[in-house]
Amino acid sequence: MTLRKPDAMITVLSALLAVTLCGACGSDGGNGETCSPDRPTFCNGVCVDTMTNASHCGGCDQACGAGRVCVAGECQCAGGETLCGGDCVDTDTDADNCGECGTACPAGSSCVGGACGCPGGGVSCGGECVDTETDAEHCGGCNNACPTGASCVGGECQCSGGMVICRGDCVDTQTDADHCGGCNNECPEGSLCRDGDCTEPCTPAEETCDGIDNDCDEDIDENLTRSCRNPCGEGEEVCTEGEWGDCSAPEPVTEVCDAVDNDCDGQVDEDVKSTFYRDADGDGYGWREDTVEACTAPAGYVANDQDCNDGTADISPADAESCDGIDNNCDGGIDEGCACVVGTTRQCGEGGDTGDCDWGTQTCISVGVEPEWGACAGGRRPTAETCNGTDENCNGLIDDGMAEDSYEVDDTCAQARVLPRADEGTGLHTVADATLYSTDGSDDTDWYAIDAVEASHLDCIFNPLANQCYFWLDVRLTPPSGTDHTRWSFCVFTGDCGAFVDTFCTDATYWTGSAYVMSMYWSGICGLDDGWTFYLQVDGADGEEMCLPYTLDYEFYFDGEITTEDCTPP
Repeated sequence: MTLRKPDAMITVLSALLAVTLCGACGSDGGNGETCSPDRPTFCNGVCVDTMTNASHCGGCDQACGAGRVCVAGECQCAGGETLCGGDCVDTDTDADNCGECGTACPAGSSCVGGACGCPGGGVSCGGECVDTETDAEHCGGCNNACPTGASCVGGECQCSGGMVICRGDCVDTQTDADHCGGCNNECPEGSLCRDGDCTEPCTPAEETCDGIDNDCDEDIDENLTRSCRNPCGEGEEVCTEGEWGDCSAPEPVTEVCDAVDNDCDGQVDEDVKSTFYRDADGDGYGWREDTVEACTAPAGYVANDQDCNDGTADISPADAESCDGIDNNCDGGIDEGCACVVGTTRQCGEGGDTGDCDWGTQTCISVGVEPEWGACAGGRRPTAETCNGTDENCNGLIDDGMAEDSYEVDDTCAQARVLPRADEGTGLHTVADATLYSTDGSDDTDWYAIDAVEASHLDCIFNPLANQCYFWLDVRLTPPSGTDHTRWSFCVFTGDCGAFVDTFCTDATYWTGSAYVMSMYWSGICGLDDGWTFYLQVDGADGEEMCLPYTLDYEFYFDGEITTEDCTPP
């Protein structure tokens, strides 16, 4: 993929080479000097072409403004721009001079292709950008206002709650006597509109739960209630639209242990009580043979059944085992740990078999009155951790506690470490002591900034604005020796942090057998700044951590030609 950077012009000075002897032909330059036909006019001691010289355009000392060029003796805007009010502008995109000088777009709109347009398909109404699909003041078109209470949906006014627009207002054709069943259907005087039909004149009667206005007060089934009950107690039903609602009496709920019949089945706390065990010796542990069912523990009872002797407080799971022929700690064993069988063995050793460590062996030997375990023999013990890809201190972590590299902190684009400047043609630059390693165990990623700075090109002096084919930036990432290279990668970005323009990332096709290599090229233009600032991120798959250093090389150079023809991809 190629890159270009046409946004930074360098003005070529009109007097790159001072000419003091112009030759024997041309017009008189004064002081006995003559100017050549290609620069026939003598201005301020220099022969110039007033047809093309931006400092003497059309005559001596008639300088063109910044960003303008001299063509046929007249100052003109460069790059197809138009002179408007003393400034060079692009009438295809300038909102103050859209299509032509002085034509300004409404607020909130933009100029695209020389025409004003509102964003998101909006329409300009009264000098403002509006959405005629949703704007209630301009619904479907400018100045088409919706009635009060209506909204604009899809460019059409719509009333809420099932109402419709009649004579410019939102009305309910089910109850409105002036629009009963439809707009302008008026009911006779004294009649009411019910469900879109005009009723006969109303004769007041007692209101009942039937969906009718029995008492002629224009309210239906208002304030009608009646008593009700269920197994949990008394309640009330309310009439709504001719139907009696649900009873408000308490509903049965899941039974809980609270001395209340929660599920209204006539029983209290059934199947929810807990079992408690007698603790006669007061050691905090209960005897499994003496129980009671209750919501909370009665005095002298506990929630566990772990005591193996409720006659003495000195025997319980909280007591230490004594060598007395009794199960003192209620674990089912007697005198365990007090002695061992001579000749038996067991595993031993700090670190166990974690990491580089391995178990040793202890043997039961006869010493004094009781046998005991001898010294731990064999195995492998923890040692100081070093950076070698193994767990030497046997804590389950590989290469933990190593030092971070000197480039930290460089974990985000904003924290990118600025590397030595890559001046064009100055050779290879190398970063050899960086690691993907974080002392707190978090995933590490390394960001760098590389400034590729263009050198001067002598050929460009004689060929201003010619094409330079091509500039190259080579980047090489060499993972640490002996590591899995498929877990390493890097990406190169152009643009600014948070607003990248281009992204180029390595995959398996960039692996050369010893390193990942990416070569990027772009064409330039004589007289322009063709250098770039690149951001580079080195990362490992799934948070690859490695205290061993990797190597990063980069080189910026020009390899090609300067030509007035279009560049041919290499």
